[in-house]
Amino acid sequence: MLYRDLTQLGQLIDQAVETKDIVKLDRAIDRCQQVLMNHESTGYRKIVYYYLANAWSGKRRILRIGNDSWSWEQPELEKEILNLRMALSFSEQEHTDENISCQILTNLGNSLNYVGRSVEAVEYWNRVLEKSPDFPMAHGNRGIALCYYAGSLYDQEQSS
Repeated sequence: MLYRDLTQLGQLIDQAVETKDIVKLDRAIDRCQQVLMNHESTGYRKIVYYYLANAWSGKRRILRIGNDSWSWEQPELEKEILNLRMALSFSEQEHTDENISCQILTNLGNSLNYVGRSVEAVEYWNRVLEKSPDFPMAHGNRGIALCYYAGSLYDQEQSS
């Protein structure tokens, strides 16, 4: 029963992000927190924390539309990273679904890269590629980050 509910919750978050519906995202965040309070299975918690991170990520991107400024205070981003780290901690305890572990690691790398922690982000993408050498998002994001990082070196001879 809970697994079907979690699948629906994930679909609700995806739909809310796609339609840019903050109210649905807030409802999904509340529902995720209720599930965490009522269920102790690590497999479910890993997925719920992953969904929470996706909801906060979507909310951050929706709120940022039309606002090109970058702010030091980004509570949605903080919650996104926190929930990805929580999902990762449960993912490492339970080695069941390698695909979701790769998604968690990739998204955590993406979030850290967004805040300028490129070296740490590359480490997470490398972990994905050790688990699943053909995981496309890790390859793509790692490649883009390495090119950007290399371009930021002061000595052009060292960037190639």
